[in-house]
Amino acid sequence: MASAGTIKKFFEDKGFGFISPDDGSEDVFVHRKCHGDGQDRTAYLSEGDAVTYESEYDDRKGKYSASTCTGFNFIPSLHYKQTIVVYQLIHYG
Repeated sequence: MASAGTIKKFFEDKGFGFISPDDGSEDVFVHRKCHGDGQDRTAYLSEGDAVTYESEYDDRKGKYSASTCTGFNFIPSLHYKQTIVVYQLIHYG
């Protein structure tokens, strides 16, 4: 069953962070690998983002972690960024 929460903190360079559940329960660990096929290293979450997630208990660590999570953002590729800069230069000087 999916739960709702807000991103409390996310370390974009490391690819993980914590969800503060809306029901007030203990924070849930979230890693970018739970998004899609787990291979997109540009996926990130921002502090304050609303997310829905499913969590599972990690017996080894004694804590919950997200097994799925919605709301990921993506860092545009360098090619995309260069295209935007060229467009802005052409149209806005």
